[in-house]
Amino acid sequence: MKVFGILLIAIVVPASACLGADYEAEYQARADSVIDYYAGLPFSFDAFRAMAKFNRQTDVATACRIVDSLTAKPRGDMFWLYPMAALYLISHDHMPDSSRQKIRTSFRDYTPYRGDTENHWVMYYTSMYLLAQSFPGEPGSFWFNGKSSDENLADAEGWLLHWMDLTTTIGQGEFDSPTYHTFFLTPCFLLHRFAQDEPMRTRAQIMIEWLLADALIDYLDGTSCGAHSRIYEVDIHDKHYSNSSRTIAFLLGDRPLFRSDGEPETLFHNTLITALCDYQMPDILRRIGTDRSQPYLSKERKRSRYRIRFYPERMPLVSKMLYMTPTTALGSIQKGHTEQILQHTWALNWSRERYGQVTTLFTLHPYYSARDMGSLFTSYLQTVVPGVVGSKTTYDKEEKWVGSSPYEELMQFENTLIGLYDLRASDAIYKHYNGFFPRDFDAFMEDESGWIFCRTGTVFIAFFPFKPYEWRQEEKGRRLRSEGLTNGFILEVKQPTQMDSFAAFQKQIKANPIEFVDTAERLAVSYRNLDSRLLEFTYGGERVIDGKADDPSDYALFDSPYVQAEVGSRQMVLTHGGETRILDLDKIEIRTLEFPDNP
Repeated sequence: MKVFGILLIAIVVPASACLGADYEAEYQARADSVIDYYAGLPFSFDAFRAMAKFNRQTDVATACRIVDSLTAKPRGDMFWLYPMAALYLISHDHMPDSSRQKIRTSFRDYTPYRGDTENHWVMYYTSMYLLAQSFPGEPGSFWFNGKSSDENLADAEGWLLHWMDLTTTIGQGEFDSPTYHTFFLTPCFLLHRFAQDEPMRTRAQIMIEWLLADALIDYLDGTSCGAHSRIYEVDIHDKHYSNSSRTIAFLLGDRPLFRSDGEPETLFHNTLITALCDYQMPDILRRIGTDRSQPYLSKERKRSRYRIRFYPERMPLVSKMLYMTPTTALGSIQKGHTEQILQHTWALNWSRERYGQVTTLFTLHPYYSARDMGSLFTSYLQTVVPGVVGSKTTYDKEEKWVGSSPYEELMQFENTLIGLYDLRASDAIYKHYNGFFPRDFDAFMEDESGWIFCRTGTVFIAFFPFKPYEWRQEEKGRRLRSEGLTNGFILEVKQPTQMDSFAAFQKQIKANPIEFVDTAERLAVSYRNLDSRLLEFTYGGERVIDGKADDPSDYALFDSPYVQAEVGSRQMVLTHGGETRILDLDKIEIRTLEFPDNP
């Protein structure tokens, strides 16, 4: 790897500069504990157990039996392919030749589906790239797709470079997903560890750190905060145990991987590959993920999933914002949407005070559309929604908690959020919005002013619905349902340390002026918040802050005190504590600069 810098203003250190000895030792102990855990598990149709057993050279007979089971009747498409590729690459020198041959034969006899989403394609093409380089010079008869090793390698390399270029110039499409983030990281770990081409290994390291920076800037108290491209109902109320949060827990070491009885607490199977690939995160990323001493604003530009029809652009813009404080995080999509199936358009998250506490609040308009699904899939419009519901079962349901709507628009300024809904269109089947209020507030009250006030020891919340509403009790909390063809809300949040008391918070909120315009021609809100900032928001129109227009279309790829990247730059700059680390995909290098005089 090339390393350079400006000697007159900085001390240049290698990009691979290691972390402190304590962190390295703790990380290695975590990695060993993960490998040992999987090595000790009994037989299952699980490539992860096999690679751990081969690595530890323990219970090899069971590992061979697992290989037999996974190659006899393969299933799982790209979710079969990437663990099998990892198994072959990681365990090649530790398994008997008979197991190697069975795995090699399976790449000829089983045709894994490439998939239809970004994470599927990263898994698929990374696997094909690494396998093709592992079996050089083989003819098409060696492979399930009839292409030679050279052809498969060229195809995979071309797509991977295309994905890296898109992500570092106009943003990721499947961004900040608590479910799928790890399925981007894990292939990159494999690529970084096993690619024979040095520039490809460096590119993989750049992408690992790019993806980690993207996740860690939104990370608070063990959870991925704010808006997400894709999330499932199982994680929507508590993201502390999402795939992404478990991966970060392993890398940061901020939470235990195992309970006192030895059973997994925050362990996810992809973590085993990370442990076996010998990757260690640079300390600047650890600091960015854990330093919440000062509030900061983060703006990001992303893109939509690929649109094949009905849209004027193939990958429309998506702009998102997050405001982080020591105990709270409010994040939202300010413009566009990536999809309407699993998107989480906004969320307030706050720090837990006890295990199992539910610490999120959000709203959504339940919406589904054959036309929008038709923009993503080639199915007939008459059958596309049932096809989606076959795997994403809540998509067309009125009571769902995930999904986006074209009839919800949001305006955020730091810790204040305004939401507006115009549900007059005929395809807005459900004429209400839902709000989730968790069960674990220390205080919850509905004031005669119309404000709803909530608090815990780490957050004060004020929520103002514009139209009448009703409550429905659910397992994790309460569902607010507010009917109305034109509707909306105001949310304002404070840390308890920012206010004299909860009573003072309520008094000051109730004194804030609100103007809600609801006519046939115009849906708009004007609100002056606790910081005396005047927010003016018109549905389908301007958003104005203290008289100055705000346009989310102008966001950089990343814009925060710690992470910066310009649109089209292919370069990310990480800054924290007197250190700057530059991820430069254009030059295929990583540069680290230290400034000793800075605190």
